[in-house]
Amino acid sequence: MKAGFAEKKKNSERSQMKSCPKCKRTYFDDTFAFCLADGSLLSAPFDPEATQVIPTALDPPAPVADINRRVHHDELKRSNEELEQNKDRQEHHRPSEIKRLFKQFLSQYDLDGQNEIWKRQSQIFKHFWKEKILNTTYQLLIPGDTDLIIRMLDTGARRHEEVAESVALTNLRQPMWERLFDDLKEKKNIQRTMDQIFNENEDSGLISLIDYLERENKGNGNSLTGKNAVAINALLCINNPEKILKSVSLPHRFQIMRAFELGNPDEFKTYGQEVVLSNRRIIDGFKEKYGIDAGPLALTEFLYSRGARRGWGRTNPTNIRPMWLDTHSSSKSKNS
Repeated sequence: MKAGFAEKKKNSERSQMKSCPKCKRTYFDDTFAFCLADGSLLSAPFDPEATQVIPTALDPPAPVADINRRVHHDELKRSNEELEQNKDRQEHHRPSEIKRLFKQFLSQYDLDGQNEIWKRQSQIFKHFWKEKILNTTYQLLIPGDTDLIIRMLDTGARRHEEVAESVALTNLRQPMWERLFDDLKEKKNIQRTMDQIFNENEDSGLISLIDYLERENKGNGNSLTGKNAVAINALLCINNPEKILKSVSLPHRFQIMRAFELGNPDEFKTYGQEVVLSNRRIIDGFKEKYGIDAGPLALTEFLYSRGARRGWGRTNPTNIRPMWLDTHSSSKSKNS
């Protein structure tokens, strides 16, 4: 009885065995379909009692081993492309090369004209702030009060092409900008703090005020102190374009800092530090490391300059954008 049972068990195990037709390895686990060594399709070993043979026509047309080799080849190709790109980046990030690119950029950029445009638009904004926001005799904002200001702030605003320049593409919808200005008009606590921010010249005081504004503005839902800081940075820029970058997105600023080794944004501890010090690190960093001291307007335009699309830095020497911009970034904010 025992001998008969052992024989049946042995036959049962033999029926579950699979072997590799190439390397002859044997697998007792019937859940395996392909050889772990070379990827070949496993088949049952020769059984004298078998009455049928699996036709070779049932073999898969593309062995897993070949597929794996193709995958490995594609991964290797991508890796080589990344290495080549990193090599190009290192070459282009040399201070002498960045300075050369900036000089090339300035040869095609109307520096005086742009400075004049932003000086005029900043005056328009300050007049609006004084006469329409702070003025207590002016009770209620209407769309006509804010339309021009929003166009100067956001390239995505309605009819933005009617103004000479806009700060950035913020991805804030027109109604959100209108709500933001309504809150700044009606909510005196954030209005007073924002006015102090506009008149503060020291970084330390600006950091404290912006941190206070973030706390005061919690729960209002007006995007003034949103996570990416696009609204407050745009307002700071139009109020003082001589000191504030047009790069309004914190994720973009952090990418610039890391790409050009201008400090570690992870060291910023508060919202105010993120807003103020990211601006300071980029402006001062390009001045000290690359010898670029042309003001935040020109620096921002340089960083966002686009060249021909045939490969960055090869057909247009001022195509600096791909040196830092992560095209797979999750950031929703952009700059023009």
